[in-house]
Amino acid sequence: MSGLKKTLFVLLFFSALSLRSQTPFITVTEALNSNEYDEAEMLLDSCKEVNYFLDSVLFYRTLLNLKKGQLKVAKIQASELDSSFPEFKEVVYLNGLIYFVEGKYAKSITEFNKLLKDYPKHLKGTYNRALAKALLEDYWSAIKDLSTCISLAPDFSQAYYSRGYWYEYLRKNEEAASDYEQCIQLDAKQFDAYLGLANVYKNLKENEKACETINKAIKAGSPTAEEVKENYCK
Repeated sequence: MSGLKKTLFVLLFFSALSLRSQTPFITVTEALNSNEYDEAEMLLDSCKEVNYFLDSVLFYRTLLNLKKGQLKVAKIQASELDSSFPEFKEVVYLNGLIYFVEGKYAKSITEFNKLLKDYPKHLKGTYNRALAKALLEDYWSAIKDLSTCISLAPDFSQAYYSRGYWYEYLRKNEEAASDYEQCIQLDAKQFDAYLGLANVYKNLKENEKACETINKAIKAGSPTAEEVKENYCK
């Protein structure tokens, strides 16, 4: 797989790190998704001060350090979580993420397999396993996992985008177009989906639709679409 594709899927991975929805960790999750690391740190410090769900505090600190690129610290925290709270099963999820960041995709899949054996409806575990499989060029198995994600969460726009991406890569243009369109319908700010859809239309020689899609991306606020417009609108 090319370096560009690996870079893209690492970005997709980091967009899918957050997992739990327990209050006040909803706010922590939102801060992580917005790269507001200081805010997330402050909230976690507040929870720790009052001994509020210390297992979850450590879980989110590990996620925070993964997003900040502090892998060594994240590994120490995951180990601490495992030893201090052995009943906290989502440490397996963290181990899968850590292996993913290390580029050890097969080991990452092994950890996600352990998680999904006990929690077959674990959305983020399934999604990140799909990304690891794709990076090992097991494309159809990755697509199968992404389809599972969509069945679990029909409004999960990122799963539609990722599945569309790999359908496009496998030259399944109609399937790719359908997924990109659904992704955009769910989230008009998923700019990469516009570009993917435009590229599919270009491959199908539907140049008018390709140009129309690029213009929609520009209208939605995509800076990249403006830069590549001349490649689609002639």
